[in-house]
Amino acid sequence: MVKNISLNEPDPTHMVDYRKPISGDKSAETPSFRSTGYSASSSDGMASGSVSTPAPPAFEGDSSFATQTVMAGELIAKQGQKSNEILDALSSLKELMNTSSVGGFSNGFDDLYFDQDERPKSLPEMELLPAQFVISVLRKLKEYPSVHYLAYAMRDQMALEKICQAVYFPTEPVSLGQLTTMHGLLLFLLEEYIALNDPILSGWDSSKFLRLCEKNLHIGCQNYEILAVPHVDNVKALTLGVVFAQLSSKPLLAWTLCSAAARHVFTLGYHRERSLKSDPQNIADEKRHLFWSLYGVDKNLSLTLGRASNFQDFDIDTEYFTVSSVEGIAPWDHASIAFVSLSRLQGMVYDQLYSATALKKSQAERHALIGNLDAQLRPWLERWREVMSTIETAYYSEYFDLFFGPTDIIYYSVQTTLHRAASMGEGVHTTEITAACFEAATMGLHCHLKFLPIFKKKIGSNNMDAYVSWVLLYTSFTPLIVVFLHSVASNDPSDVKLLHDFLDSIETIAHVTKDSARLFEVTKVFCRVAKALVDSQNHNPLGTYSHQSNTLLLPQDHNIVNIAEGRGVEQLPDIFMQDFEGGGWTEGDVEAMSTFFGNWMGSSGPIVDMLNLDFSSCF
Repeated sequence: MVKNISLNEPDPTHMVDYRKPISGDKSAETPSFRSTGYSASSSDGMASGSVSTPAPPAFEGDSSFATQTVMAGELIAKQGQKSNEILDALSSLKELMNTSSVGGFSNGFDDLYFDQDERPKSLPEMELLPAQFVISVLRKLKEYPSVHYLAYAMRDQMALEKICQAVYFPTEPVSLGQLTTMHGLLLFLLEEYIALNDPILSGWDSSKFLRLCEKNLHIGCQNYEILAVPHVDNVKALTLGVVFAQLSSKPLLAWTLCSAAARHVFTLGYHRERSLKSDPQNIADEKRHLFWSLYGVDKNLSLTLGRASNFQDFDIDTEYFTVSSVEGIAPWDHASIAFVSLSRLQGMVYDQLYSATALKKSQAERHALIGNLDAQLRPWLERWREVMSTIETAYYSEYFDLFFGPTDIIYYSVQTTLHRAASMGEGVHTTEITAACFEAATMGLHCHLKFLPIFKKKIGSNNMDAYVSWVLLYTSFTPLIVVFLHSVASNDPSDVKLLHDFLDSIETIAHVTKDSARLFEVTKVFCRVAKALVDSQNHNPLGTYSHQSNTLLLPQDHNIVNIAEGRGVEQLPDIFMQDFEGGGWTEGDVEAMSTFFGNWMGSSGPIVDMLNLDFSSCF
């Protein structure tokens, strides 16, 4: 049994271990396969084998040729009289529509290559972890369910055991999807055990194993078969790749893998409830888990990156997965479903307010849409409070609170982005930042300041990449900009203090990724500008600010400053020119700030792009 670390004397570098063994059938504690033939130190490369992943017939909707043809045949078959000639014709029609027949229409695996001779004949080589180590991991997993698996809504905790049996002791060809999924699952387990400094790693080179699993996950997810062939194992592999890409702070990679997985689940028909009706309940729920997990990631990335979602709500009628009857797992399932609901709202914000079509809507339409979406968003937070009220019954309630504690930060970020859209669109010459937008932005930053120390204490200083990837960079950059603009418009020192508090809070995690370093760099510029302007209190007004309504109207006539066209310093907005003479600010510094705000106020471009600006000369 793993000894819990005292909360009074936590390890400052590792995650606090709150795990407790889950009671159950003790006879099931030992995995059913043995390590015969494998030494504890062996790492065997996979032998060459078939890479063919048999794909089921692709899903086709009611408008497709095949579906219409089958329906026509069924109508004829229902007629009262059938001659032998009609029966023979119907039989031929059925055979033609059978995609598995030689002469039938092909909409499956064979159509995914230009030429069948060009298909690879063997699996890419993957070095496996020692079997003895894998067995010890599976034994641990029997007693202590994985926190990662619970958080990522992986219902079958022992799915890894089944895949390991298939890979280490194959009775039939192993697919690349299985291999990739196995290494992805092992990767997250290893990360968890390393973060907890688990004794199970004693005597093993866990860092080497972690790199090996990561490499094999990369090999699989970047292979054409995984990206192109619609199969449940490939969907699982890509889903794990998406999660790892997000943890690695690579949103564009996550989007690429998620898009491939989205094509798979739609091809397999997971978006339609009728496609799952014939499956056993556990299989149908597994498919729903996969579908809705990808849906949630896609909708968030859609809003963050400013791209249309791969999941169109008008074409989806599949139900949510069934909430577990196990009391300890049920709160985790409820939380996952709640986040799917929030993701749906994120998708609606993009579709209705930020898409190309949405930007053509009138201001009156946009204000009405914002009011309607806000009316849906606010009750969501109340429902989320109800989910959090069940925390005491959840397995690993401390981790439940740790994983979902930052929800308020995400919520207020979405709400800020929603209200930010009030003055977007064609023909608009002012940017309006409303009181509701200010309030949401301020609440978001305050929630961050409240939660970050708690997270750091519980997860350890060595594991802050999780906060950077899943909270800091998962949410929009908009709240920070809104608070900055409010500070210089209202001359409010409390806003400047909030900005500096935020800057101080992220300084210790700026080194985690290049994006967190960029965020720290940009925030430092904001703080410098805000302090200079608020301290002087004699700068030209920033737009039109109403203290009574707490609303700011900004002109959109200072977009990107094009120095190459000969526009000098005198033509830059006054806000960026005052109080900096002799303060180390150059024409380049001012240009960078003007470019940033010109883009942010005058377009609907994704905030992620703003982190690519060069502010290095400002320091």
